[in-house]
Parts: sequence; structure tokens; C-alpha cells
Amino acid sequence: KVYGVSYDKIRDMRFIVYKRDYIEALEMELPSMLFVEGKWDYDRFEIYLRKLKEKLPKGVYPIGMDPYEWLSMAAGANGSVLLDNNMEINLADVGVMEAVRFYQKLEADELAYPMTAVYDDMGSIIDLDYAAGFSSDKIALKTASISELPADTDNIGIVCFPWGSKVHCDDYYLTISDDYLVPTGNWSIDAPVKAACEKKGLDPAILTRLIYDYNSACSEDTVKLMHKVWINENKKNVNVDTTVEGIFATNLDNVIFDWAANRFVPDYSSMGYAVRMAGYDTLCGYADPSECFNKWIEEWKTELENPILVY
Repeated sequence: KVYGVSYDKIRDMRFIVYKRDYIEALEMELPSMLFVEGKWDYDRFEIYLRKLKEKLPKGVYPIGMDPYEWLSMAAGANGSVLLDNNMEINLADVGVMEAVRFYQKLEADELAYPMTAVYDDMGSIIDLDYAAGFSSDKIALKTASISELPADTDNIGIVCFPWGSKVHCDDYYLTISDDYLVPTGNWSIDAPVKAACEKKGLDPAILTRLIYDYNSACSEDTVKLMHKVWINENKKNVNVDTTVEGIFATNLDNVIFDWAANRFVPDYSSMGYAVRMAGYDTLCGYADPSECFNKWIEEWKTELENPILVY
């Protein structure tokens, strides 16, 4: 029987990931260290990628990912959730626009793997090219959720997405403003009904966590991970030892993982055709988001009113 779960360290969040020995062999500072030092804003992130590019073999790009990964995760890291718990569409927010334009610049400067999309006469995607995932050998910094990583995480480092002008950091990562959000990596359609929450007086965020934990408990691998975390939590004595026990080999990576869990916010946009097309048009086709997004927002509203069209 499942009596309860520890959601803070389990949620399947998505991170920028890398092999530590690979980065160290290039004599580069680990991204995780720059993040905790508060040096992970767009300007310093770009500087880091430029230094990395100088040291990488020909044909390997500093970073790469699926268009929707950047659209959702980078938007959250810059203070905007694409489709929030109130079912509000925030695609045209300043934080989203800035995140998209920034990645377009990275692609143009060959700092990020250049995504491309081929459309048919009806405007549907028939071919999509990008480099993503922990196994890709075309990029140094990759993206993955925890469940997508190898079982052996001894050589794996993680870092959160960089932030833009909507987010502020005075010095250390603990001073990052509350605008910084980590959208869920489990981009499913499970969501509490807002009206039901209001009727029962429930906090939608808490009910959302219960839904995700219930789904996680249906996976044998996740149950094993939950049990491992539970054991670590029971061994931990915060009055004696402040070391964070978790699934990564370094305390630094586990600290980042825990910090990100506390910035979790649901993003219900993943199943939407319109939002993905907005990502393809801007990050694969380099369209101006201020012109492109308004069109797709109207399409998205139609999807939300007629959800059968989405599926």
C-alpha cells in the first residue's frame, strides 16, 4: 500500500545535463558551479558557450535540444509558464519572447545545434532535425529528465536552464528571484479541474503534486527511485551533517536538484499542436516570435475550447 510519497525529490524535472569528465577534459568550469555562483544569466551563459565552442571538436555544438524543450523550460526559467494552472496562455509574455530570441541568436552563431523543419503543402511537419538527449554525440550540453539518464549517474552533472532579464540574481543561486520557475518535465495532460479545486477549497498546486506522484507510483523504476530517496531521507540527520544525499555523485548536483524541485510549476502546454508549431516556426524557421505567436495563440485557444482536436 502507498501511504505517502516524498514529492520534492522525485518529480521528473528536465535539466541541462553533461558528462563531467568530458567538460573537465576541455578545461572548462562545470556549469553547475557557475549556476550556484549566480553566473548563469543569458550573457554569461553565452560567454560560456563561446569558450566551449573553441575547445570542442569540429561538428560538435556546445548545446542542443528539442524546440519545445527550450520553449517550455527556458520560458519558465525566465519567469513565464506557457499554459499555467489557471489555463492561461502566456506564450506572448516578455519572458517567452526573450528566451526564444536568445536561442535564435545561439543557433545563428552556431553555439546551439541549428534546428530545422520541413513542411508539406498543408503546413504540417514532415521532417524535423535537432540534436537532443543524453546519448547525442553532436552536442556537449544536452537535456534530459532524471528518468532518461543512465542508472549510473557518477559521471553526470546537471544544471538548470539560464535566465533572462525577468529574473534577478544578486550573487549566489539562493538569491535568484522568485520569478525563476522550473516547469514540470513530465509533460502530461493530467491536471486538477480549477472549478473543483475552488468548490472544495483545495490548493491546485498541492492536488497537482498528488496527481503526478500517483502517476509516478505506476512506474516500477520510479517506485524504486522513490524508495531510494525515502531511505536517504531517513538516514539524513540535518543537525549533524548537511550533505544532501540523492541520486547524483556530487553534493553540488544534488543541491541543484533539490533547489529546482522547490521551483516546480506545472506547464500543461505539451499536448498542444499550436504551441509546438509556434516553437517550430521560431526555433526551426527563425520567425519573429512577436509576429508568429499571436497567430498560434488564436489556434491554441481553439484547441483548448475543443480538446478533441488536440488528440
